[in-house]
Order: sequence, then structure tokens, then C-alpha cells
Amino acid sequence: MFNKYFVFLFLFVFSSLSLLIDETHGVRHNPRDIFNLHPDGTSSVNIKKVSGIDAFHSRGYKGRGFTVAILDRGFHPEHVQNYDRQGLLHPLVRRQNLSLMVNEGLNGVNLDNLDQEQARLLAQLFVISEENREGILGQLTRIEEQRRRSIEFFNSLNPDTQLHGSAVAGVFHELAPEANLLLIDLEIVDTITALRIAREQHVDAINISFAVTPQNRPYLDALEQAALDIPVFIAAGNDSRPEAPVFIDQVRSPAGPFIPSNEQQAFDEIGRRNMLFVGGVKYLPNGDEAFDSFSQLPTQIARSHYILGPGENISAPYHAQGSAIVSGTSIANPTITAVSILAKQALQDAGIRVTPDQVIEYMYNSGHALHHNIPVPDGDPTFKVLNAKSLVQQIFGVEPPVIASSVPVSSPPVIASSVPVSSPPVIAS
Repeated sequence: MFNKYFVFLFLFVFSSLSLLIDETHGVRHNPRDIFNLHPDGTSSVNIKKVSGIDAFHSRGYKGRGFTVAILDRGFHPEHVQNYDRQGLLHPLVRRQNLSLMVNEGLNGVNLDNLDQEQARLLAQLFVISEENREGILGQLTRIEEQRRRSIEFFNSLNPDTQLHGSAVAGVFHELAPEANLLLIDLEIVDTITALRIAREQHVDAINISFAVTPQNRPYLDALEQAALDIPVFIAAGNDSRPEAPVFIDQVRSPAGPFIPSNEQQAFDEIGRRNMLFVGGVKYLPNGDEAFDSFSQLPTQIARSHYILGPGENISAPYHAQGSAIVSGTSIANPTITAVSILAKQALQDAGIRVTPDQVIEYMYNSGHALHHNIPVPDGDPTFKVLNAKSLVQQIFGVEPPVIASSVPVSSPPVIASSVPVSSPPVIAS
């Protein structure tokens, strides 16, 4: 009798411990906490809840005084102007027309600043030496190209235009609501110039939710220069499948086949540091986490610079009509970027000076492990998932007070349409 009881007790304790151990490979959330229910019957993931961002917000860290550069395609003019009215838009966006801004009522493109810059450069042509004339003419050519692209982009807009950049910026802003936004629209400004501007402005983070093809040495140089001093967060890409894994060192070209990735090459060439690749995690109806299998996988050498953020069924501003439910590593990426800004703010407040790679290390080390739904061609079944609450504990050593979510489930954002999993835009140079 005693032996049977002892065996039963041993098995019970062992099975309980096994469950606890398995719990370390993911977090089961309360479904009532993490899903926003919408009037049309759809639901979206509450990124504030699943990311644990309230651990920063409850301590007052919301990004004030810090700046992110978001390089992307398609920021809606109304969204850009809304950030401007809040005092969050970096002044260079307006001064150099880095994103489309329009006159009130969407009556036309506001190119006044380009006109003034063009006039200034034309005046210089009369007073500068012959050797500097070529540089001024080159700047004038770029202004004319920027003017042309601005007008073409404006003319392409309609109420249903789906704008990738607006969605990315909206997700970032929800999590870091007081951070400044240097929004550089790649519909208007070329990628190399955008990276140069971000570096010259000494931003605190760069968000890149796209891939550049084909292989491009000037782009590589610009990316590497920016990443020397600034943490760069890069969407892993959405072309992987469980039956056909694709890694971050590959990118699908506009012609169709996969080719070597510029971003992985830049990461290798600067010493495998200062860049964090971001995959997606999804949330099952019971609250469990699972790997988003469309996320491209890290190569073995990039494993410590790869993390997962909420990447499926996220509500984000997407067009003039309102929000849409979107998915993809492009949407997971700004969540990670936003948390990096708040982490840097908190670390500085705690008197801890960090390099870009140390910020990434803090985020990676504080993430919790996940092994559900991960294809493992190299035999390692775990990835790290963003955990802002754990990150706050790592910085301060104590758990912050728990506060209620500021977004009640009963008041979800307006949903205009449902958008399927989308790949980050491929930027052809």
C-alpha cells in the first residue's frame, strides 16, 4: 500500500514539474485579456498585453525624448499630419519633405519646402566655385526626382490604398506613444539617402520592414555605416513554410527566385552585431503562443540576433478609412523596435550606458523561450519571444506594479477590412 502510494505521489510530482518545465517554452495568456473583439465578429491581438509593455508604461517610460527612424513605403498624409499635430514628427520630415504632407483638405501636395531648398541651391550656383558646381547640380537633380515621386505617390492615393508604412508606424506609436518619429517614405526618398539621414540625425533606433534587391554595394555600405552606432531592427521576411524553410540570408527577388540577402551580408560584414532580425509569434484561441511559420528562420550565426514579436492578427492603421487586421514580420518588427526605445530610456534613467548591441542583448536575454511550431532543420527547437515585463525586471531587479490595460476589450479600434499575411515590401534598387 505504501509503495503504491509512493509511486503515485512520485508520478504526480514528476508530471507537475514536467508541466512547469514545459511552461518555460512559451507563455499561456488569458484569452480574455489578449484578444480585442470587433463588431464585425473578427478579433485582433492586444499587442500591449502580449508584449508586456505596461511594465514600462507604469514606470513612466513611453519614449519621450527618443527618436526612431522608420524607413518604409507608404505613410498616409493624414497619419503623418496627425503625428505632427501631436508634436511627435521629427522636424526634418516637414523641412525636407521626407514623407508626403498635404494642404488641409487633401487639396494638393505641399512642396513648399522643396521649392525653398531649390531656390537656395540655385542662388548658390551664382556664387560658388566651379569645382563645387557639380555637387549643387546633383542636389537639384535629386530635388526634382523627389518632387516627381511625391506627386506620383499623391496621385496614386485613394481611400482604400493600403499603406505599409502607416501600419508599421501605427504599431510603433501604440507602444512608444511619446517617441519622436522620423518617417522616411521610400516612395519619395531613395533607401541609401534615407539611411544616411537616419545616421546623421543620430536616431536611437532604425526600423526596416523591407528587403532590398538585388545585391547592392552602395546600400550595403549605407546600412553598415548606420548600424555602426545605431541598433537596426529588420523584419525577417515572410517566405518560409514548414515544408520548405527559408532563412534570413535569402530574399525573394522581383523575378521570383531567392537570392542572397543584403541585410544578412551587412550583419556579417560589421561583425555580427547591432542588428536584430525579427520573426513573428501568433496567439492561439486558448492563449498559447506558437511560432508564425511564415517567418524566415535565423541562420545559426544569427541565432542570438533573432527574436519573435506579435506578428499575426494585429490591428493597425492601414488607409484613410481606418485600421485593418494585418499580419507579417513587418508588423512584428516595430513592436521590438518600440520596446528597444523604452529599454534604452529606462537604462539611461538607471545610469546604465549601453552600446547598440548591449540593448539587443538585454532584449534577447530577457525573452522567454518558445519551441511550439518551430521547424528545426539545425536541431535547436527554441527561439526567444519578446518579454517587456521580464526586461524591466532585468533592468531594475524588481517587478513594477501591475496596472490595467488602457484599451478596454469592449472598445476595439474600427476595422475597415481584413488584410491577409503580407510580405515586407521588396525594394528594388
